[in-house]
Amino acid sequence: MHNEPQKLPPLLGPLSCFLKEALQETDLSSFFHIVCEAIMPFISQNSLLEPIRKEFETQRQEHLDLISRLEKATKRQVHDSYKKLVACLKGSEIVKGEYFSKCLSKIDGLVNNATEERYYTPNEYEIAYEYMKDLCCEVVEKSYGHLIQEFVDIAHKNKHIENLVDTRRRNQLGLLKDQDMASFTHIQNPYVERVKFAPALRKLQDERFLLSDLESEIPWVVYNHLCTAYWSWSTSKSYFTDKSLRYETPLNRARSMLWLEQHSCWCEMQAIKKRKHSEIGGNLFSINRYKKHLSILETKITLALSRHAPELYQKQDKNEVPYRYRLCLDYTELWFAIEWEKGRKPDCYLIAKPNHSSSTYEFFKLISKAEAGEMINAPDRTIADLIKRSNLSGEIRKIFFCKSSTYEVKFNGLNILGEAKDQVNVTLLVKEVSKLHQGYRSPEPPAFLLSKPAVKSTS
Repeated sequence: MHNEPQKLPPLLGPLSCFLKEALQETDLSSFFHIVCEAIMPFISQNSLLEPIRKEFETQRQEHLDLISRLEKATKRQVHDSYKKLVACLKGSEIVKGEYFSKCLSKIDGLVNNATEERYYTPNEYEIAYEYMKDLCCEVVEKSYGHLIQEFVDIAHKNKHIENLVDTRRRNQLGLLKDQDMASFTHIQNPYVERVKFAPALRKLQDERFLLSDLESEIPWVVYNHLCTAYWSWSTSKSYFTDKSLRYETPLNRARSMLWLEQHSCWCEMQAIKKRKHSEIGGNLFSINRYKKHLSILETKITLALSRHAPELYQKQDKNEVPYRYRLCLDYTELWFAIEWEKGRKPDCYLIAKPNHSSSTYEFFKLISKAEAGEMINAPDRTIADLIKRSNLSGEIRKIFFCKSSTYEVKFNGLNILGEAKDQVNVTLLVKEVSKLHQGYRSPEPPAFLLSKPAVKSTS
């Protein structure tokens, strides 16, 4: 097999050693000791990496600025939507009920910052949005949906109502079969299918989640997670001495929530540092997740340095990027091949061996006949589930698939030039396919796979 290609230039040799050591570590405490005592200090202090650090900081600040703009837009949209909603319902019978009058009063206090309950998390306008959504659902269910059509999309579902009078009359006629014991009327009940007001809130929630998404593969988000781990490892307990939790104002509330999140991270990391952590209890600092973070960061650093300082790579091995990737279905065996140099025999890996009757085998048959750029449908399963079951997730997915939706994915082709997929972490890719190959007891590849490929599609 081909040796794993070197990722970083010689001037960053220590970082390569630290990364290799961390990725081989199995003990949680020892792993984070390498990350927080070697890797993160090296990255934060090395002058070669300053452009990359600035890029990450800029992207993070741009994201925070976007969240700030969305918060202002959401507050304005919720306030305006509430005024319009009141106008639409004004004078109707439904608002005369006790529930609606109390609900509208509650929303009014929230959108105008007049509520006596100060300890809200999240913000008042987000709570107001939820009240308004519940109110709209109630209005629609009470058959007044025509008053608020600009706020919601309305759908209908069937409901069966037993006709008691008719049932009693029919039962007096004598013994009946079970299915004739009752008669029913079929009606359609309206319900809210989608809320249309304050669209900025949904975008805001998505952007907020991105900051805390531990499964994200966006480099600056990954770097942010590693910085959190580094901070939690290095910070002393005295940091929290003068921090008091207060919720009277939005600013105090935001600070208090930040300190609570920091304290939670700090406590878990300190338990790891002192080897007092529980394998079941903590989940913020998973070793497998943070190994993936390191691999993503390594790839990002390599690509960024190759742009900012290409002279660092002049003496590097030219085979770091493979010449070609190949995918091949041989009866019920799916093989993956990496051709490191043009004309050289590829390294081959058996990555899946499905049954003839399985959905994954049907998926493989579609792939084996597909052309580059073709959309592949999977009506019986979601694409994400099918790709995972087919052992085509991870770095392999980045090579052969793109533009995925729930039940459809764009296929890049069976033969892919390595340069076309330079965002792939080759080191991690080799580890993934090697593990799959070993799981099938490392069989010898079929003879035709070692020959020169008949190019069917390229990307």
